[in-house]
Amino acid sequence: MPHVPYKQTAHLQDAHSKGITRLSFNQDGTFLATAGLDGLVCIWTVETWGLFCTWSAETAVTALAWFTNEALICGLGNGILGTLHDIQGNSNIVRVSGFLGHESGLPVEQLAVDNSGRVACGAQSELSVWNWDLDAAAVSCLLSLPPRSCDGLGSNAGVDTRSRRQSTVKAHIQEADDDKEVLITGVFWAKDSLVVCYLEHGIHFFDDHTWERLRKIRPGVNVPRRIGHASLAPGGALVAISNIATGFDICDLETGAIVKSFEHEIGSYEYAIPVLFIHGGQAIVGGSSVGCCNIWYVDSGEEFPPLRIPNNGKVLAMAHHYDSSNDRFIIATGLMNDDAQSTVIIWTVSPPQPPLDDDGFIDEPIIDKSRFMWRSPLLALIVALAAFGFAIFIEEYDFAGEDGFD
Repeated sequence: MPHVPYKQTAHLQDAHSKGITRLSFNQDGTFLATAGLDGLVCIWTVETWGLFCTWSAETAVTALAWFTNEALICGLGNGILGTLHDIQGNSNIVRVSGFLGHESGLPVEQLAVDNSGRVACGAQSELSVWNWDLDAAAVSCLLSLPPRSCDGLGSNAGVDTRSRRQSTVKAHIQEADDDKEVLITGVFWAKDSLVVCYLEHGIHFFDDHTWERLRKIRPGVNVPRRIGHASLAPGGALVAISNIATGFDICDLETGAIVKSFEHEIGSYEYAIPVLFIHGGQAIVGGSSVGCCNIWYVDSGEEFPPLRIPNNGKVLAMAHHYDSSNDRFIIATGLMNDDAQSTVIIWTVSPPQPPLDDDGFIDEPIIDKSRFMWRSPLLALIVALAAFGFAIFIEEYDFAGEDGFD
């Protein structure tokens, strides 16, 4: 695709009173969900970019993932997992259900849904996997790392202290002499495995049935990278990581080797700058704390025209969707204004198309073949006359003497 710049299409505003934490398009691209530090979840219609419906929590909403086109899972800042049901044409959320997914009360910051209805959650050091059932409005825990202190969802009885749970995590994730903080920065479903990224402890692969840890890699074999944020490519062969120090890296998930690096002005180190595969994995887009979101082709490293954020705003949440009905790519960037009103900027670009005429057909020169219709018979006549003349010449030569003269 040529370097056609993305253009600002819409500003989704007058909704969030604090910074935007997460953005997510549903599977068919009819809705965009936005979440914020203000505890608000907003559902916007992609066709008009109008506000469709809202739901408010008592604490910040820190993660989003669509379970179906009409059901949205939300992770809250107090460890609660909630589901907004029946988001459809009536502009109302009919039903909300939820439970305490992480007993420690840690914020749920990572969510991933697989095709079989399982939901993986990351809450700082804690990893859990749930078997989700919308019809029964129920869930069951398939994996908890560290192990849950009790089986009853929502119960606080017998909860371990934070220090005891951290020591349990150390036995699973950290090396014996490692005292670095355990922090999950990405969870993804890949073929036959659950992929979990950690800030300081690389990428871990868990069997998606036995939950046994299969292996671990550290991106950047010689100089291990920290992982502030991650995005899995379609097909699961590559992962893009925000390395906190210099920008973004593309990592081979089989070997851990860095196959491509993109330098990017990081700005403040206190923010985990997001990175996202777009265009079917052919490109990546990076967030920004300095008002400039860059886009690169993965293979060639060529750079698209950047997305310039007004007032050098911080972009710490992004989402991407290809709108096949209108043949356009959409990027949503959420501004993090902390305790002030925050906006979502919509960017779109369409692949270049040949011009159309007034009837909607491709406007290209039409060759008048009738001009050339006479040429073929004329050419055939010329060839026939030439052949006839050559035949007469040969015949005369055959009746001549041996030397060719009388």
